[in-house]
Order: sequence, then C-alpha cells, then structure tokens
Amino acid sequence: MKKYQPNSSYYPDDKDLLDFFHTARPSTRNIKKHLARSGIFISKRADKADAYLASADIDLSWESCIALSNIVPDRVSNKKWTSISFETDEDFSVIRDILNASCTSHDSTKDNISFHGSGNVLDIDVDYTEPDLSQTRLFQQVPKHSQVEVSKTDNGFQIRRTVDSKSNELVSKFEMKIKSEVEKSSKKLIRESILLTELKSAEARINFFFSLMDELEGFDYLDLISVKVSNMDSELPEDDDDETDEEKELSELIKSKIAKADFSGKGLRSDPQIKQFLEQGYFISSATWVVEAKDANWGRVEIHCGFMDESDSQIFEYKVPSLRPRNLDEYEPKRSPNPFEQRQISDILIKRAKEVYSEIKNQ
Repeated sequence: MKKYQPNSSYYPDDKDLLDFFHTARPSTRNIKKHLARSGIFISKRADKADAYLASADIDLSWESCIALSNIVPDRVSNKKWTSISFETDEDFSVIRDILNASCTSHDSTKDNISFHGSGNVLDIDVDYTEPDLSQTRLFQQVPKHSQVEVSKTDNGFQIRRTVDSKSNELVSKFEMKIKSEVEKSSKKLIRESILLTELKSAEARINFFFSLMDELEGFDYLDLISVKVSNMDSELPEDDDDETDEEKELSELIKSKIAKADFSGKGLRSDPQIKQFLEQGYFISSATWVVEAKDANWGRVEIHCGFMDESDSQIFEYKVPSLRPRNLDEYEPKRSPNPFEQRQISDILIKRAKEVYSEIKNQ
C-alpha cells in the first residue's frame, strides 16, 4: 500500500487507483465526511481534494477508493454514453492543449465548463440550464449536466461523452478544431466509430449483438432482459422510439428463442419465424442483458447498448444500469455502479464492440 502523494511521480503504479481519481473526483466535502467517520479530522483550511488527502497522512488502499467512490454523487450514472476513437500520430499533449483552448474560447455564456485531469485522461464537465417544457405557465430553467472524457489510446485517443445535445455540440466543436490543427502539421487523423449503417444485412446486424453478448471478455452471459427490434426499410421519423406491433412481436420472439439456444446463431437463423423476419429486414437495434464477472468482485452486471439516430448518423450508445457485487447476499438489492466501475466495464464493452464490428464488416 502506497501513500497518496498529489502531483508526484511517485504516485501508485496501480493504474486503477489513478483512474479512480480522474473519473470519480470525489468532492472535498465528501472526502472530509468519509475520513471523519474513521476518526480522521482534516483542517478547514484544506480546500482541495489533494490537500485533504495529503494532510490526512493516510494510505489509500483499493478498498478505501471503493468506499470513497460510493459516496460520490454521480450526476451522469443514469445517462447513456457514446464514444468515438481517433487514430493519429500527433502527440497527446498537443490534443490536450487544443481541447483546453477550445473550452476556454467556448462562446456560450450559459455554460459553465470545467476542464481538469492530468496525464493521459482528461475530463470536461458542463453545467448548464434548459427550459422546463413541462411547465406551461412558468418559464423555469432546469439545471443540466454533461460530461466528456478524453483518454489516450495506443494509436491515438478516444472521446467518450454522455448522450445529450450539449455534449454532442461540444464534441463536434472539438473534432473540427482538432482536425484543423492536426492537418496544419500534416499529420494523420482517422476517425473510427461503430456505424450500424455499414452492416448492410439484417443478419449481420443481429449477429453483432449475438457476438457481443456471448463473447464479452471477463464475463459469462447469464440472461437476456430485453431487446428492441427495428426495420432497415422503416420510414418512421428518427425521433420515434415506439415499436410497431410487428417489432414488438419479434422482440419477444427473439427473447424467448435466445433463452433456449446458444449464440452460434445456427438455431436462431434457421428458425422459420426468425428467418422470415430477417428476410423482411428486421434486426436488433438495442439489447439489455446480464453477465457475471469471472474474476472481478462485480458479480452480476446489467449491460445495455444499442444504436440511435442523431444528425443522420448511427450512434452506438451504452450504459451499465446496475450490478450486484459478488460478496452480497442473493437477496440484497442490486446497486448502481460508481463512476470508476462504469468506466472500467464500459471500456471492456467498447473494446469488444469494436472487434465484433470490424470482424462482421470485413466478412
């Protein structure tokens, strides 16, 4: 166990510990309360999380991090996320400077943008307000929160964001600025994303979900909670989330068939009813299922992912609604994952989704 030392190269080698502080960022008030419960009282002069932890003169173990993360109010836990990756030979420090300048020059007077993080993980929080359209008589503003995370990858960087119009606006601005600056230095910038429109057949699209559910690294498939079915030739408006009667019928059919078959796809595709629906252009557009971690203490984890239309493009979205830790009694309620757990599980999901997408696309 190593002592927490802010802004020090001696910071623990355990990357998980570092990622926790980048992702969860517990407030100083919550840290103070948590330590007080353990009989550790911090000077009121300490006004930053680093100062609180340093003046406490304690060691932060993995268990301490989890305990702290559970008291962090997560404003984005119920939101879906999406991500895009960029392959580039530009140095990540340059990307960081571009993002910092872009945040500083953001022209919206209604947005409060905070830019923080260090090393290979950057976090951008946006607090803003929107009119409450449910209040017809009174014009009221509702506080909103969006989050963008930028992290270095082996061949470039990845941008994750909550699925909402504000983060989409901000990331679009980032992308344009990064592209402009990188092109000036004659360096490459290749955008990589999961586009369902690139999978031309209903069978390919349904196999994407079968492979993702069955072959998620570190997890065993347990149960399918729900699926949503769409049609490749649908003329419904993009914002219409209601399923037709046929789509509801197929959703229930696929759910019942999966419960009785493996994910090889042979039994499902050869089924007369499934085959008929596939020939008519129906495919899975989203799914929610339960997996069990093989080694980690997460236990049973609920996962959701799917595709949505936004600005005439297909966006892959995902979230981890709940988990039941392995050490909990079977009858204890499941809980929402903390920000650190959300990040770790989401990274595993995204990695596998990219692999499956590439395999099916190149067939």
